[in-house]
Amino acid sequence: MSGRVLVVLLVFFSLPVRADTLTFSNAWIRATPPGAVTAAAYVDITNTGEDDTLLALQWEGAGQLEIHTIEHRDGMMRMLRQDALPVPSGQLTQLAPGAQHFMFVDLARGFAAGDSVSLILIFQQAGERKVSFPVVDAREQR
Repeated sequence: MSGRVLVVLLVFFSLPVRADTLTFSNAWIRATPPGAVTAAAYVDITNTGEDDTLLALQWEGAGQLEIHTIEHRDGMMRMLRQDALPVPSGQLTQLAPGAQHFMFVDLARGFAAGDSVSLILIFQQAGERKVSFPVVDAREQR
């Protein structure tokens, strides 16, 4: 084996390998009624690596795609937009109905049960992750 080939192989095999430390499960989008311009999406994110932060979401079919949380105050519940979502190391971050979720705003069209939507989730450390979200009738999730 020539010296150059050996050097190239040594460099290649000594590069750090980044394991994917984020896993996504239970992803789904709530089907919308006719004429709806908003919708919600949910997912469980398991982080087996270092602390990370979800910075943004991308999908071309909504005017905006936001991260929301729910605040309970004086017997009232209201949604609040979050700039980012912490995804702590060694923990499960759940986005679920009545809690943190993704909110589609200004939808060009609604979502029908049986559809599937791919969102790009952008993390501070892990970068971009494409996640498939099936659209389901919320009554089926109970």
